[in-house]
Formats: sequence, C-alpha cells, structure tokens
Amino acid sequence: MKKHNFLLVLFSSILFPLALPNELFPYGNWLIGLFSLSPLFIALALTDSFKSAAVIGAVFGALTSLLTNYWLMFFKEFSIWTLGGTTLAYAVFNTLLALFLYGAVKYKPQYRPFLLAICWAVYEYFKSTGFLGYPWGLIAYPVNTVIPMIQFVDITGIWGLSFIMALINSIIAEIILYNFYFKKPHTDINRTIYFKIFNIKTEPVYSSLIFTIILIAAVFSYGYIKIKQNIPFEKKLKVLLVQQNTDSWMFNGERKSILINEKLTRKGIEEGGTKPDIVVWSETSLMHPAVGYGNFFENYPKENPLLPFIRRENTYFLIGAPILLKPEYSKKSKRPLIRAMNAVVLFNPEGNVVKYYGKQHPVPFAESIPFWDVPWVREFFRRFIGIQNVWVMGKSYTIFNLPLRNGSTVKFGTPICFEDAFSPLIRTFVKGGAELLINLTNDSWSKTVSSETQHFVAAKFRSVENKRVLIRSTTAGVTSIIDPWGRELKSIPLFKEGYLSYTVPVYKTKSFTFYTRYGDYFPRILMIILFIFLLCNAAGYAKRKNN
Repeated sequence: MKKHNFLLVLFSSILFPLALPNELFPYGNWLIGLFSLSPLFIALALTDSFKSAAVIGAVFGALTSLLTNYWLMFFKEFSIWTLGGTTLAYAVFNTLLALFLYGAVKYKPQYRPFLLAICWAVYEYFKSTGFLGYPWGLIAYPVNTVIPMIQFVDITGIWGLSFIMALINSIIAEIILYNFYFKKPHTDINRTIYFKIFNIKTEPVYSSLIFTIILIAAVFSYGYIKIKQNIPFEKKLKVLLVQQNTDSWMFNGERKSILINEKLTRKGIEEGGTKPDIVVWSETSLMHPAVGYGNFFENYPKENPLLPFIRRENTYFLIGAPILLKPEYSKKSKRPLIRAMNAVVLFNPEGNVVKYYGKQHPVPFAESIPFWDVPWVREFFRRFIGIQNVWVMGKSYTIFNLPLRNGSTVKFGTPICFEDAFSPLIRTFVKGGAELLINLTNDSWSKTVSSETQHFVAAKFRSVENKRVLIRSTTAGVTSIIDPWGRELKSIPLFKEGYLSYTVPVYKTKSFTFYTRYGDYFPRILMIILFIFLLCNAAGYAKRKNN
C-alpha cells in the first residue's frame, strides 16, 4: 500500500469511530459522520489493484472495529474471543467490501457516488442480519440527534439513511478527487463529460451533488411534516423503571441486585403518589430461574424475599430472569444437559408468573454456539474457552397483555438485550400487536459510556421505524423512554442508582408504517441494482476482451 493511501485509510479509521457514539461524543457527531468515510473512498480511487484495495479494507475493518468496540474486552473472561473475534471478522468483511467498493470507484463518474453508497448500504444490511448479525457501527447512527433527518426511516428502515449518509460521504470524496487529483489518469476523473439538469450543463460531480442536495431537502421536508403530525393517544401506562447499577453476574451479585431494586422500587412508589401499572427491573436482575426452580424466591434473599415483596407492593413486575427448561440427557452420558432461557418474566400482584418471553437472537458464540449438543464441541468450549453452558433460544414473539388500573389493557413486546437493535425482530413484535415496546438490558459489564450509548442510539431507530414508544430498563444505562419520533422523553444518568416514574402515552395508530408493513424491501432493491450493475460490468468486460 502506498504511503498516502495508508494515511488516508488511517485518517478514515479514526474519523469513523469518532462519528459514532464514543467517550468523547457520547451520542456521536453528525458533522464528522458526513465525511468520515470520504478518505477511505479517496484511498480506493487512488489504488491501482484489487490486491491493494483488499489490504485497505482489512486495515480499515480491523482499526474501526478495535476503536469502536474496545469495550468488548470487559465481556467476562472471554475478551480474546469477543474483541479479537469481532476485530478479525470485520477485517475479513471489510476486505470483501473493499473489493466491491474498488470496482464501483473505478466506474463512470456519473454513477460512481451512487454505486459506492449502494455497496455500503447493502454491506451494512448484510452485517446486521442473521445469526452473526451485529447492527453496531452503522453510518446512519451519527445523525441520530438530527430528529428531522431520521423520520423517513419509517419508510425505508434505517437502510435508507445508511444509503444517504454513504452518498454524502462519496460525493465529498468525488469533489476532492475532481479538484485535486483530476490530472492523474488512474482516478478516471473526466472534465469533458456533461449532463443536463434543469437545462443547465454541469459536470458529473456537480450533477450528483445537486441530486443529493435535492434528496436531503426532501428528507428534511418529510421529517418536519412527520414531527408536526399529532398522533392521538388512547390510553396511558404508568411505569416505574429501576436502574440498580450493580451487576448480578458478580459474586453475590444477585442478592445485592434484588435488594437494591427493592429499595429503589419502594422509594419510587412512595414518591410517585399512586401505584404504577408496572415496575420494570433490567435483564438478568435474577440469576436463579423464576420458573422451574420451585419457590426459591419465597425465601430469597433472606433480608427481604422477592415474592412476598411483590405481593406487598400489589402491582405487576416485569423482571429479567432465567427460565429453567426440562433437562436433556446425552445418549453417551447420564449427565443431564441443563437447559435455560434468558427471559423476561411478568409477575402479577400475587407474585405468580403470568407469562414470559425467551430471547430469540443470541450473542453469537457467547449465548449460543452452533452444534453445542455435539459432545466434543461442548467439551472444547468448556475446557479451552471457559464457556460452561449456553442459553436455549426462545421460539415465539410473546405479546404481553397488561391490565391497567383504569380498567383498560396494554399490549407490549419485550426484546431482550441487543434485540432492540434488530429492525426485523422489532417489526415482528409490532405486527404481532405490540402497542409499545419494553426492552430489558444489562450492559453494565462494559464499564464504558460508549457501549451504553451505542446500544441506545441503535435502539431509538426502532421507535421511529415503527412509530411506537420504546421503554428501556437497563442495569446501568441508558434507562429511558423514547417517543415515536426518536426523542428521549426522560432518562436516568448513566452508572447511577435511580428510578424513573413516568406516565407513558400509548399512541393510537390507525395503520402500520410503510416499513412495518413491508420490512427490508429497500436493501433488497439495492441488491438487485448492484447485481444488474455487476452483470453489465461483466458483459462489458467480456465484450472488450473478445474485441
């Protein structure tokens, strides 16, 4: 790799993590996001081979992953697998991505910015999908605070915003190339090509710029219209969210977690005046199973047992807890396989479990490992990795029906942990009848602001896509309530004990949003366009070779 190309890639690898939520800019920086990828695109344009492009992609993927996801080093004792595995994976993914970007950047100048944006948006869709899906670090996230700009994701999903942000970055790269590198033939910048826009002759780079400006103006216009639309609400839910700021994973952590949760719940109810309709504790607030473990919580913790406490408070409790399933026995061994789900459990005022939801999308190779039931696979991970057991995944999208104190009911879905970052999963909850969403999360192990806010920023787009209130109850942050336009209504400071009492409006929606109804059609259209481009490019190459 040439020195100037390496410096460009290094610059982009620093800018991109700075644009995303980080310790310096907790909610990201939209201004840096507008040009954070531009040096990468320029480096690819100045590269003269696929081999060099692949190296550029590997360097960019590895560095951005390390700088963005460094907090994975705190994931228990598995940091070598979490941070190391993620870094290696993104080096490989971005190597493949760079090959497509290199092909796009060498194409005709009138199409180049749009092909780059398409490639990037399709890449982000693929990296956010499936068992290995990880929807962190999307180019759309830096503009999460620009509320008018994010409203149109209720049409395209977040992928439309990824396309526009990548397009802005590619246009900026194109302008720089045009003005500073046009004399170099390998950049393929041609000053003699003109297009007619509004009967005015303009060069390709400026015709693309004009189109992009018009597109952004349309996005902002749509956003301002949506923000001013008054969606009526038909009922209200009084919720008490508790943030204990202690990790139940630690030694004696469950006991400490329960006692702090009980203390904060008592204070919240006393100061709230009237009883809440529901009290929410975060993911894995309980480490012993709430179902399948007898009446353990009738007497635990001994200072203030949980189930008697729930009965005294006489309200519904939504708590993160394991669900113990029937054990399975190996064919070769009489030793049973302990099977449990990472779940959300709804207790009624009598302390009985009404319903539960089991997490369906696991953290790959941490919560779920392929072929775990194969003895040698299980033994390998236990002996060499240190993973003793994995969660069993839930199989259904549970919709909870909560009776309110005024006689009505509210239907809600409960994505667990990073499930609220997955667009298709949240969309399925909403299509199943969820009037609002309650996410229970435990990110306290990360010990960093950036981890908490990266998760929060990813989650807030689900509110806008589906026009539903999202309630987040977390161990250490961000415990908050997000309205259907992506605005933070109220929250608890990060890494602080506290509670949040709020009367949440349940909005009356006559129909689903376009995105809720049709899902991820937009990246699929982009994939078709990209496929047609590759076919045409291959046909053109074959024709030139034959001539």
